[in-house]
Amino acid sequence: MQIGVMMKYFDQILTLYKKFHHYLLFSLLHIFLLIMMMVLLSESLPFSSDLLLIIYVCAIFSLRSNFF
Repeated sequence: MQIGVMMKYFDQILTLYKKFHHYLLFSLLHIFLLIMMMVLLSESLPFSSDLLLIIYVCAIFSLRSNFF
């Protein structure tokens, strides 16, 4: 349920990005979203924080290569 809510916010951020193309704003919102997701997932899933950090770093680089 929490992941679904986060994906809804992510879709709204992508819509804003497509409308305005503020690259710095998108990067800051993306980092903020990833931090929020990391906090939510670390509380609800039995993963170590190191594994989550590696996953999110990979997600940042994959999204940056797609959008920039």
